[in-house]
Amino acid sequence: MTTARNDNHVATSKRPLRNGTILGSAVAIAGGSAAGLLALTVGTSAASTTFVVDTLDDGVANPFDCVTPVVNSCSLRDALDAGTTDNDATVITFAPELFTGGAATISLTYGDITIVKGVTITGPGSTQLTIDAHQASRVFNLQGSDYVDDFFISGITLTN
Repeated sequence: MTTARNDNHVATSKRPLRNGTILGSAVAIAGGSAAGLLALTVGTSAASTTFVVDTLDDGVANPFDCVTPVVNSCSLRDALDAGTTDNDATVITFAPELFTGGAATISLTYGDITIVKGVTITGPGSTQLTIDAHQASRVFNLQGSDYVDDFFISGITLTN
């Protein structure tokens, strides 16, 4: 007996994820010396608040650096922290000026970046932006609810 297979349809089910599960496995896929993650999507989108990252520096999260912007002060960690202040999903993009000299890297100096609610992170392209944890931690740590509904990342290379 032959079973028909439809390669255009993939059934998925929503299942609970433990803290850090999704990127723990994604980093394992993207881990190694020069592997990249072009797109990772979990869930659907809703209303959103947008923040523009305008510095490649990493530091202790300060949401006011993005809410009351000062030029070159809104880091990725700051933008994610600022996004936790409302119930909307957070959209994060990167200022084009960060890449005028070519490809750029965000070097994590304060460990993994915690994500506690819906977020869309859109990079300029996987060859243009790398987030590097330097073998000291994972890149992202998903925390919060039992279900990670709205997490999208694209256009970024993750290196651990």
